Amino acid sequence: MKLTNDSRTFLSIIIVTYNAGKFLPRTLSSLEEQVRNSQERVEVIAVDGNSSDDTVQLLRSSPAITRVVSEPDNGIYDAMNKGALLATGEWLHFLNAGDSFASPTALDRILQGLLVADSNGTPWLVAGARNLGGRENGSARRIPSLPHKWWRHAYGIQPHCHQATWFRRSTLIDSGLHSLDFGTAGDFDVVLRFGLLSRPEVIDTVLIDYLGGGISQVPPRLTASLQSQVRSDRFNLSSRLGAIDNVFGQGIALINAARITAGRMKGKYLTSTPEGDSLAPGPSVH
Repeated sequence: MKLTNDSRTFLSIIIVTYNAGKFLPRTLSSLEEQVRNSQERVEVIAVDGNSSDDTVQLLRSSPAITRVVSEPDNGIYDAMNKGALLATGEWLHFLNAGDSFASPTALDRILQGLLVADSNGTPWLVAGARNLGGRENGSARRIPSLPHKWWRHAYGIQPHCHQATWFRRSTLIDSGLHSLDFGTAGDFDVVLRFGLLSRPEVIDTVLIDYLGGGISQVPPRLTASLQSQVRSDRFNLSSRLGAIDNVFGQGIALINAARITAGRMKGKYLTSTPEGDSLAPGPSVH
């Protein structure tokens, strides 16, 4: 598929790694298939945190990787920001080690969606994703992130998959990139900020398989506290309103925890029966 005759890079895929040799082959294999089948202008930039295993060797040996940078950093969001600044594409996609495309034609679907976003002047795109539950051969369950409701995301009611989100590079940079002030809620903050700008373009199809089990798998109460910190900062809440917001967020966290437990139990039941739906909604992921 060829979208335009422009020679500029259209999409930059950024992979952030640190001692990820165990999970990286899955991602590289998926990338090599997608990039090989696409005629569009796609680059893949790997930003490594100075790994001590075979991560860098794997990256440098992959024909899909355009550029590899390996040096100490200040965490995953700092590495993502480095990748965004190194990128030359009009659009950015952050894909982590272990994550992959859900079908052989996923990248083409994404590129088509980005072309629509371009023509509409929309600065971001979201698509469906599945959670593999931290196991490469695990039972994939669709993340209940669509239809996208920004206010539900902003208050921790609806999950969102960062790997199934594409951002206009210039907008992300102008808005401050990923903040390093919110712990593991840096991606939550980016989606909240983009939601204040516009509704996203949406592809209501699963295009990304999210491995799970990464840094965002933190206790619900901590997640709620970090999200409340983001809202307090972005909405300029007073200390009193911030405290009320935190209490409200903690209540939502308790409900989400109960839903996660129920979803896991339901998933085990469904996958144990012939009629089981392997795409049953899974745990909340940010």
